[in-house]
Amino acid sequence: MDYHSQSRFRKRKKLEQKRKGRGKVRVQEKVKKQPVYTQRKFWMDKIRLQRSFLRNLKEKNFIDTKIYRDLMSKAKGGFFRSKRHIKLFLESAT
Repeated sequence: MDYHSQSRFRKRKKLEQKRKGRGKVRVQEKVKKQPVYTQRKFWMDKIRLQRSFLRNLKEKNFIDTKIYRDLMSKAKGGFFRSKRHIKLFLESAT
């Protein structure tokens, strides 16, 4: 018997994991329908629009600093769906 042959430890361990069902993810589940970059771009465009809108409201003295900070944190948290949603929120708040 040759004692200098290659160890099968890693091979056995991998087979054991396969028997448990590891590493059997279907290809369709791995691949996302929409790339992450697109989602990120969508978010960036939306948040930039909302922040510039809030900045304009503050500069034109429609809202004070306290409300501005509150609305900015809400926008950052994804509370507002759109610029129109901010307008509706302000109308209902006042």
